Amino acid sequence: MKKIYFSLFSLFLLILIGGGCEKANTNNQNEENTNSKSAFENIVDEKENQKEETKGIKANAEINTDGTVDVYWDIDNDIKEKAGSYRLVYDRTENPTHPGYMWFERGNTQRNKYWTGLPTGEGYIRVCAVKDTKCIEYSNNIKINIPEIE
Repeated sequence: MKKIYFSLFSLFLLILIGGGCEKANTNNQNEENTNSKSAFENIVDEKENQKEETKGIKANAEINTDGTVDVYWDIDNDIKEKAGSYRLVYDRTENPTHPGYMWFERGNTQRNKYWTGLPTGEGYIRVCAVKDTKCIEYSNNIKINIPEIE
């Protein structure tokens, strides 16, 4: 009878020790995976920080085949905090200022405008940040050439 109890007790200890080792090994593997993930996230964060930050307002435009223009812009954080809205200003001369030949105002959370009805031919667009109804800063000058649509 003592041999059966001893055998069962030995078997129980063997299972307990073996199960504990397996769990410990799994936990180490999970910790290694967590550490690897953190290292990967650090690399991604470093690359994000290395991107060139926008200074002021940086505007771009794409002319569509139907004569419309997609204008979009990026703003640095200082201007985001100050601006209540943004104005897009169009004129036939370089570096247009408000009011220009045409203008359109967008809310402070918007960063694009699908602009229709601009005159055909060469023109210029700039975006300005508006505070208290006045433009406080202008973007780069964008030269566009809208083709005549038949």
